[in-house]
Amino acid sequence: MAKQKSKLFLNADWYKLFLIGASITLAFFVLDMIFVSTFLYIITRILIFSSATIAILGILTELKHANTTLNKNTQIAHYTSDILKRSLEELIAINHDIKLNEQVKSIAYRDINRLTIGEAILARLHQKDFSTTYEMIEEIESKTDYANLAETLRKAADKYKNASESERIQQVVAHIENLAKNLHWDQAALQAERLAIQHPDTASLTELPAKIRKMKEQKKTQLLKDWEKATNSGDTDRSLRILKELDKYLTPSEAQALEESVSGVFRTKLHNLGVSFSLAVSQSNWETALETGEEIIRDYPNSKMAHEILSKIEVLRERAK
Repeated sequence: MAKQKSKLFLNADWYKLFLIGASITLAFFVLDMIFVSTFLYIITRILIFSSATIAILGILTELKHANTTLNKNTQIAHYTSDILKRSLEELIAINHDIKLNEQVKSIAYRDINRLTIGEAILARLHQKDFSTTYEMIEEIESKTDYANLAETLRKAADKYKNASESERIQQVVAHIENLAKNLHWDQAALQAERLAIQHPDTASLTELPAKIRKMKEQKKTQLLKDWEKATNSGDTDRSLRILKELDKYLTPSEAQALEESVSGVFRTKLHNLGVSFSLAVSQSNWETALETGEEIIRDYPNSKMAHEILSKIEVLRERAK
């Protein structure tokens, strides 16, 4: 009970504490001027000191609150900055990936944009900034590509706005778990950290970031097992598909440890493509030869085989017509 009273006292508005303390200090200062007896002099001095302490405590409480708020905002800003950096890296990677044609690039960009926009709007929603949330939703409603997203976000906003505080927390947790389920680890981690900072006294919420990290590690472990199984069985295509996904999870030291096996998979893939290309040429299957040759040039541009095919690519195109 005493702890609860203390917490309520510390959460009081600092200016109220200051005014109370200052008023009491002034009142007892007047009494000090009126009464000159030794006893009353001592009493008023003690009371002046006590009331002044209350005023100072009020100021210190506000400073502590401001510092706590600043720390929370700094942590959230740090995680947000990290997510934006990773999103930018993904967009740059897509832009430089020569394997993707313009239509596929457009779809990839749109998917990343949808996720980024959705998370930005939900962040406002979870901060209870409802007016800005609905303004942002109205802004994207006019965009054809985002009409369905806007409808989904509006339903989520209405549900969150009309919910109790405990229901709102449950909705945020469900959203975080859904992000993790769909392997959006960075976004899930950001939301989990923000929720943990906002509710430092709730164990289930402060433990949520660690839960997300554990889920991510479990996924990485499973991918490593799948990689080992695929490489051991000689399934080169599956190995490369797993490697592309696994790359997002590996630390530099882990990637270095896999370097030899990865090189082996790429060499095997190149060898298999070379055999397919030679077979297609020997059978005068020019369409298949052209398709395989372009794949070798695209995926292994620095290989000797790619340079040899590139020098004859126009002839292949003519014969494939």
